[in-house]
Amino acid sequence: MDHIVFVRAFLKNWRETGSLVPSSSFLARKMIKPVDFSKAQIIVELGAGTGIITKMILKKMRKDARLLVFEINENFCERLVAFKDNRLEIIRDSAVEMQKYLDTDKAHYVISGLPLANFSHDLKRRLLTSIYNNLEVGGKYTQFQYWPRSYGAVKDIFGYIGLSFSLINLPPAFVYECSKK
Repeated sequence: MDHIVFVRAFLKNWRETGSLVPSSSFLARKMIKPVDFSKAQIIVELGAGTGIITKMILKKMRKDARLLVFEINENFCERLVAFKDNRLEIIRDSAVEMQKYLDTDKAHYVISGLPLANFSHDLKRRLLTSIYNNLEVGGKYTQFQYWPRSYGAVKDIFGYIGLSFSLINLPPAFVYECSKK
């Protein structure tokens, strides 16, 4: 069922969806590996899709933690609502606007599956700046991409990027791990 939802979303707006299929559980585990769930109080997920990473985060999250999920696709949001977890806040708005929802708080972790390579240079820069500005010092940003085309843009904002690869995903994916200094 998730595959059908993804195919429809991709055919409707491929730039927004970025993939024909949802992420694999292997990629999802790699994306949340940097998270210290015993300390994380505010986690932000960008582009949750049908929620494979969301589910894993919710399973490991503290009872008093918050997960803010930014997803602009209406069909994906409907699937996320079905998780029925009071720690989950589904936000149908651009991730560039995350400060509006964090208010004075900062995220401890930002986990993103947004297709950066499909964004204009300006939108990508505004998004990455928003992530950086809304991440606490020492906080971590994890991003997957199918092609390392946006590596330079991420490096311009964050400096050092840890780079790994998840071969068991369709298509295989690069994973960037960054920290706010």
